[in-house]
Amino acid sequence: MDEKEKEALEANSDLLDKVEVKVDQEKIKKLEADVKAKAEELDKKKYLIVGKEKIAAAIKTFIQKYAQFKNRECLGIIELNKLVIEYEKGKPGVEFMVDGNALAALNYFVSVTQMQTIECAELMYEILQAMNQALESAHEDQEQYNELQELLRCAYQGVDTDDKKEEKQE
Repeated sequence: MDEKEKEALEANSDLLDKVEVKVDQEKIKKLEADVKAKAEELDKKKYLIVGKEKIAAAIKTFIQKYAQFKNRECLGIIELNKLVIEYEKGKPGVEFMVDGNALAALNYFVSVTQMQTIECAELMYEILQAMNQALESAHEDQEQYNELQELLRCAYQGVDTDDKKEEKQE
C-alpha cells in the first residue's frame, strides 16, 4: 500500500468516526410490535367476495371444470374446493368470505386459465367482478404491511423516516 492509499484510508476512517448513527430502540420496539400485529391481522382477515351462494357456485364450477394447474398448484385448487364445500354446508344467505391466501389463489387460477368456452368466459368474468373489491382491499392491506416493514428496516439502520411520513401526508 503506497502513501496516497494510506492517507485516503485515514481520511475515510476519520470521517467514519465523525458519523453518528442514531438508532431509536423504542421506535424499533414499537415498529416490531406494529409489524407483528399487522401480520397477525392479515393472517386472520377475511375478504368478502360479493354474491353469496351464486358466486360460491360459480367458483365451484370454475375450479372443478375449467381451472388449469400444474403439479403443486393442485393444493390451491383442493383448498379452494374445500372452502366452497364448507360454505355450502354453512348458513344460507351468508356472504362468501375467504382469507388472503385463498383470494390470491383464486385470482391466480382465474388469471392463468385459458378460456375454451363461452361458459368459462362468463364464469371468469362473474368471479372477477365479484372479487374486485376484495382484491383492492387485500392490495391496500399488503401495502400497509410493506410500509411498516420498510419503516422498521429504516429504524434498524438509524434512518429518520418521520420526514418521509410528513411528506406523504401533505
